[in-house]
This record gives sequence, C-alpha cells and structure tokens, in this order.
Amino acid sequence: MTINMNWEGGGYFSLINGDQEHLEPAEQNWMSVLLSAANGDFSHTRLLPGALPNLVPSRLAIAHSCLIGDAGSEEAFSELKGLIPQADSLLLGEIAEAISLRGRPDDVNTLLDILEQDPADENLDNVPIYISNLLESEDGMLSEMDSFSTFADYRKGVETRLAAVAALWDGDLPLHLYKGRPLNLRYVAELMLDQLHNPRFFDLRHKFEALTGTDCSTWYAGGRLNSLRCAATLEAFLDQDLESRFEEGRRYFFANVISST
Repeated sequence: MTINMNWEGGGYFSLINGDQEHLEPAEQNWMSVLLSAANGDFSHTRLLPGALPNLVPSRLAIAHSCLIGDAGSEEAFSELKGLIPQADSLLLGEIAEAISLRGRPDDVNTLLDILEQDPADENLDNVPIYISNLLESEDGMLSEMDSFSTFADYRKGVETRLAAVAALWDGDLPLHLYKGRPLNLRYVAELMLDQLHNPRFFDLRHKFEALTGTDCSTWYAGGRLNSLRCAATLEAFLDQDLESRFEEGRRYFFANVISST
C-alpha cells in the first residue's frame, strides 16, 4: 500500500482499513500518527512538520499536510510555522494547505504572508482558494487574485472581509472559521447536501470525514460519487443531537476535540 490521500475515494479510511504491512518506514510513521490521532491522542502530530521538507513533492507530503491541518496540535503548528522563512514555494504550498485546514482567524494573515512572497508562483495558486474557504460562504472574489489590481489590494480585500466576519459576532472572532462563519458540523453537513454536484465537493467530504470520523469511502465507486448513498448518510447524521456532541467554533478530529491551547 502507498499512502495516497484521495478525497474522491478512500480518504483516511482506505488507509486505516488497508494492508499496512508493506509500508515504507516514513509511511509507517505517518500511519502511526494517524491512528493515534483517530483515538484522540494528538501529541504525536508534532513529529510531522519536521519530516515535511524532505518529502516535498510527493503524495506522502500531501498526506502530512492534510493530517497536520486536520489533527495537528498547537505544538505541531508552531513547528510548521517555523519552516516558513526557509521554505521554497513547493513546501510553502503544503504549509499553506495545513494552515488553512486548521482555520483559525489569525491563520488568515499567515496565509497572506505566504502568498505575498510570490503571488505569481503557480505552487501558491491554491492559497487564495484556501483564504476564500475560510472567509466566504462560496468561492467569491477572494478566491481569484485576478479580481484585484495588486497584491496590496488583495490583502486589503481579505482584511476587509475578515473584519466583516468579526462584526457579525460583535468583533469577537470564533476559535475556528469555515465558509465565513464559526466552524459548525450541522452547517457543513447541510452544505454538503446542497453541493452534491459541485466539482469541489471533495473539499467538503474531506472536512466532514476529518471532523466526524465518518467513513465516507462507501460513497464512491470507481471514483464516482453515489449521491443517494451520500445523502442518506448525511440525513441520518443531521437527525442526531449534534449540538451536544460538537461545540460550534471548536476543532475536532474523528469526533475528538482538539485543544486550542
């Protein structure tokens, strides 16, 4: 088995349920961190950032950035941000993905600083999309640098939107953002039902699977989404008392809360 984060297929569960006997040592280390995190132990995620520079570009590097973003501890993110000053654009792209998956309001400025290093670098093309995912309910102006004349104008547009989001909560931003509002599992599931035919549905599936620990691999066959099966899972999920299990604005991995301190 080779580690491959496929959000239009097996996701985390094809790896958890797969044959792990033939993994390379670096893959085994990643798998060990995943299994610990899935059981609510996030302390080992601090080991992932240090391995990342030697893995880029590879599928395993993508797996590292996903797992850091989805389950990384505060210590892991401190280590990750420490890589930024010496990182090339390939590594910066992976760092940016991890940071965006965490989704703290102050992460927006870090993403802007990464993008500012070279806004025209194709390895950073997804950074505006990451920013938009945090601040806009759907892909809007912030997802396209071309909507702005200069990077300074883009930064101002992002800061204006961030301030507008803060104003919705009397200036107090939530711990974690998603789609311009506090991270909320009910909202994510409802949005998924509405976006079943969106070409970027895989982003929502990634978020949902990571937060809840729901095995979404059963939704796919041959890389194609079975929308009826997916909808049935989501509707059953929405019938639960989610508010007693998932606090709005808090970050979870496989339904285990991740400390923000």
